[in-house]
Amino acid sequence: MITNEEFEIPDDSPFQNDKLNRELISENLEKIIVSASGSLVLSIDASWGNGKTTFIKMWRKKLDKTDRYRTLYFNAWENDDCGDPLLALISGIEEVLNREHEKPYIAKIKETGKNLLKKAIPTLLKIATSGIVDITDTNLDDPAKSYIIEGAGKLGEFELYKEQKISKDKFRKALAEYQENENRKVIFFIDELDRCRPTFAIETLEKIKHLFNINDFIFVLALDKRQLSHSIKTLYGQGMDSVGYLRRFIDFEFVLPEPDRSTYTDFLLTKFELRNNNTQYFELYLTVAIKAYDLSLRDIEKLFYYLKLIVPITPLFIRNIPENQDYTQIYLEVLGAIYAIFPVLKIKDNGVYRKFVNRETIDNGDLMTMYFEDNDRLAKNGRSIVGNILSINNMFKTTNMNIVSSNGFVIGNEGGYQDNRFNMLFLLDETKTAFSFIKQLEFIDNFVIPNREN
Repeated sequence: MITNEEFEIPDDSPFQNDKLNRELISENLEKIIVSASGSLVLSIDASWGNGKTTFIKMWRKKLDKTDRYRTLYFNAWENDDCGDPLLALISGIEEVLNREHEKPYIAKIKETGKNLLKKAIPTLLKIATSGIVDITDTNLDDPAKSYIIEGAGKLGEFELYKEQKISKDKFRKALAEYQENENRKVIFFIDELDRCRPTFAIETLEKIKHLFNINDFIFVLALDKRQLSHSIKTLYGQGMDSVGYLRRFIDFEFVLPEPDRSTYTDFLLTKFELRNNNTQYFELYLTVAIKAYDLSLRDIEKLFYYLKLIVPITPLFIRNIPENQDYTQIYLEVLGAIYAIFPVLKIKDNGVYRKFVNRETIDNGDLMTMYFEDNDRLAKNGRSIVGNILSINNMFKTTNMNIVSSNGFVIGNEGGYQDNRFNMLFLLDETKTAFSFIKQLEFIDNFVIPNREN
């Protein structure tokens, strides 16, 4: 239960576990690719953590089920330490080709690709002009390094440029020959471009547009356009028209619709078996808190690392609470709100959460949960629950706990409870100077929480 395994994408049914209903999007995007003539660069735009990577991996597997395409996945962020994106792109092409039967036009791509890397103009020029970059920094094998050093000594800058152009033309012709013989569209899925160094991201876009501008070569870029635009501005200045600049490289832009977070939350509650007869209010308040704090899919995933550890050790799971009693319903609602709202607060507003940990005075305005948008019973009770917890927290340093012991909790008449007074002392630890649920959440911090980047 502690390990959150990699999202499973079955080969025979790639969208089987798609809880965001995005298969139709992939089908419509495929129609655009099929109808496109020439080369095409398509961007899939969504903010960080909203499922771009999972979507394109599912889509790629679906395309691979047919014999109409050759696909390649390239994680730009994992390769931006290699200096030149051309090296990583060609290596990716070669990896795909190595899985195919050797044919003359396939061998030609490998040969011209390696030759192009050896004569890569940025590396040669830097070595030929005062040795700004140490040759040991390049990710080439020893024979290639020897070739570069030798070439740099014999050729001037103009000759180097001419050789580079010849190698580039040969490589492009080899790619075109491959496509004509295979009669398939070649689709490159490039991921995490917005997380790269700005120079690497821009060089990748330039290579795509100029070197791979070949008939039926398709590039699908998964990116956060806003973040990538910001990176470009850090390189060229805040006055730079970064959006217009990106249009030079991208033919079509598709904005991935905002995910249905309620559906995803429901799926994870079932997956991690966080439901029983006592968790009705927990589930309701969890949905409200996720909406109030605008959690992304990645935020929700991180949240469930905490929930799958903390919830099973709460009274919601370890106590047999009688049903159909007014007091019991209030008890379950208070617990449900606490174990839904405070883990969300811990992830999205840790500064305020730390005030609870340190028992510091907190102002009502610090808590977004005090301002749930929905003007219904659940929202009113949520504000009331958190407000009472906040009041008790602020008493820790200003009064003695005898006052707290007589401080009842009014949950509101909307719930229809006959007895509206409820003692909050059960939330405190044995010292009556701290909240026991805060101690539980802090206990969870001693576990190493995995940090997935997909």
